[in-house]
Amino acid sequence: MSVKGELPPLPSGVTDLKFREFFKSPIGQRGLEPTKKLLELNGKPVRLIGYMAKQEQPPAGVFILALTPIFMGDEDEVFADDLLPTSVYVHLGTSQTTVPFIPGLIHLTGVLNVGSQVEEDGRISSVRLMLDPALTNELTNSQQRYARK
Repeated sequence: MSVKGELPPLPSGVTDLKFREFFKSPIGQRGLEPTKKLLELNGKPVRLIGYMAKQEQPPAGVFILALTPIFMGDEDEVFADDLLPTSVYVHLGTSQTTVPFIPGLIHLTGVLNVGSQVEEDGRISSVRLMLDPALTNELTNSQQRYARK
């Protein structure tokens, strides 16, 4: 999960997707428009590389992956924070575990979901990653180890 040195080989059937491939550039008169690649990968397995957003009170079952390291304070800035439009809500499936913050670059695989959706925190996401069950288990187990310390 953490990126240290070279990335592991891309699993069969999984496509690398970069944040810069989410929206057309330059931004047009209609605002942000998804790229053809992003739309074609909707519902398909992808690998994303980014930074987990650090949140004061992270919600259970979901975390945010961003292009750059960000801190999202909850007090007085819920809707005026540093969350970029390319940020991805990473859903842990049925797990309602709160994932501890992971510093540095991480790589994640899962099924891409594109389209506007209101999230539990009240924000509207454009892109989501339904995390692979194996990664969800890994994160859940790391949370249990963290809680025992």
